[in-house]
Amino acid sequence: MMNWSDRSKSISRIFLRILLVLSLLPLSVRPGSANTHQADPMTEPPTTADQPLQTDAPILSASASVSPSFLASAGSVTYHVTGINSGDIGGSNFRVSFTLPNGFSYRSGTTQLRINDALISTANPSISGNTLTFAAQPLPARRNDSYFGINTFVQEACGNQQYLNWQLDRAKSLIGWHGYVKQLFYGIRPETQDPKQCWIDFVNGAYDRGLQPIIRLQGVFNGNHWEKPTDVAGLSAAFKRMVQGLPKRSGFKLYIQIWNEPNLNVEWSGQANPK
Repeated sequence: MMNWSDRSKSISRIFLRILLVLSLLPLSVRPGSANTHQADPMTEPPTTADQPLQTDAPILSASASVSPSFLASAGSVTYHVTGINSGDIGGSNFRVSFTLPNGFSYRSGTTQLRINDALISTANPSISGNTLTFAAQPLPARRNDSYFGINTFVQEACGNQQYLNWQLDRAKSLIGWHGYVKQLFYGIRPETQDPKQCWIDFVNGAYDRGLQPIIRLQGVFNGNHWEKPTDVAGLSAAFKRMVQGLPKRSGFKLYIQIWNEPNLNVEWSGQANPK
């Protein structure tokens, strides 16, 4: 069986249901060097202690294991081949080839190739004599980003920079580099021209801490429910102006959510209506 998995450091695994001798054929990679990336202070924010250093090349290693250790006549074994890329550039043409010992044969249909824990292929290898060669596969770059996110909900503290900073610092300590912070910006009307300064400060504060902002843009809340838009074109244009006015930064993504669950009465003037 073959299994590739991308954990926090993009570990790729190949499992082969056969006893084998492993050899790795030449590997081609995208152009790059093994030097660590140096940030340009004119175009990039400074590297913080929490930000992983960039390695502009694949860093590859491979290992293999077999089970069981002892085999009765007519039995079968599973061979595990693990390819690891701990660099920040993906590799291509990672190829596994091996020669079967005398008396062993490959059992058709037992290969499993997995990338990021997802099954990609069960194709048999090409066979020449006692040599099996499996099709070349990519080795993804490692993942440095966090998988985690948090709702901050500081919209009622707009302008309270101390509280905003405290919330973002707490988020950073909980979710790590490039974790996600989701925040509601509401009260947007068709005539709204620019994002509030505290909205801009929130997005910049997220970037400054290495966090990825997810911004939910919403209309007017009247105390009981969110008001259904009546001027959809005007409100859409206002949302566009908000997105254009929010800061962007190299190395980060700004995610935007428009409205929230309009199938709920509270989100649609008290009367959700699919029409």
